[in-house]
Amino acid sequence: MINDLKTVSEINAEISRLQRKAEVIKRKTRQNVLADIVRTMRDNDLTMDEIAQAFRHPGVKPNTSPTVKYKHPSGATWSGRGRTPGWMKAAEAAGESRERYLLPTPSTNPQ
Repeated sequence: MINDLKTVSEINAEISRLQRKAEVIKRKTRQNVLADIVRTMRDNDLTMDEIAQAFRHPGVKPNTSPTVKYKHPSGATWSGRGRTPGWMKAAEAAGESRERYLLPTPSTNPQ
């Protein structure tokens, strides 16, 4: 079909048609990509604030460890951020409250 184009106006018309088609494909792809991003955020317990922070400071890592807010009797700890650890999920599934493991004073160096 492209070889059949003989004039500049035919070529320009074909370019316009292809650009419109490309925009349709971009819109469809964009919707799938956005759905994947939302699914990944939900799977990893990410918030919009965390994503926005990543864009504000790309590649910059905090100088300190996250503050430990929860501690299991086995010594396992969790900051309360990110994905809920297995021990916390198991405790909640057994009917225990998250507050049971909440430390009275958050600590940056678990022991």
